[in-house]
Amino acid sequence: MALPLLPLSQLLPLHATLSLIIAPFTGTGVYNLTLALFGIYADGRLDDAGSLKLFTFLFSLSIPLDVLSLIRHSTSLITLLLSIGNLLLKPITLLSLLTALSQRGESSSLPDHLRAQFQSLAGRRGGGGETVWSMPGGYGSGAGGAGAYESVGEAEEEPNRQQQGQGQQGGYNAV
Repeated sequence: MALPLLPLSQLLPLHATLSLIIAPFTGTGVYNLTLALFGIYADGRLDDAGSLKLFTFLFSLSIPLDVLSLIRHSTSLITLLLSIGNLLLKPITLLSLLTALSQRGESSSLPDHLRAQFQSLAGRRGGGGETVWSMPGGYGSGAGGAGAYESVGEAEEEPNRQQQGQGQQGGYNAV
């Protein structure tokens, strides 16, 4: 069974928002806001997988720290619920981070047994290639194939050519 994974561009701002709401009311967990902001930065750097790898490591370390923080410190009910919500989102975000790392060619950093379990959870079976998306009616699909697309200029010129070419056979009239 494959887990539905949300994109990091949605999960990390959610973590940042929850951390921003929680931070002023608790003395603990203030690292979550900084960590989430670093994650937004690391996710935006598509050319460098090293910063995302570092963020993944730090993010995974924050999970036990959050559990300790919830056990050792008492807070109000609202901040407790928001903290638990943030903590429950972290494993989903961690799976999305591992997916992003594997898409950037960093899946070899995982041990073999963890990589196999992760790929089965994420729904990627078989070889470790990247996911290929296809859209119905997209480029190269259907009977039209690659010729199904034409530029805007060609679409406008075609009716004019047919009207001009009616006077002579096999050629165009001069304008």
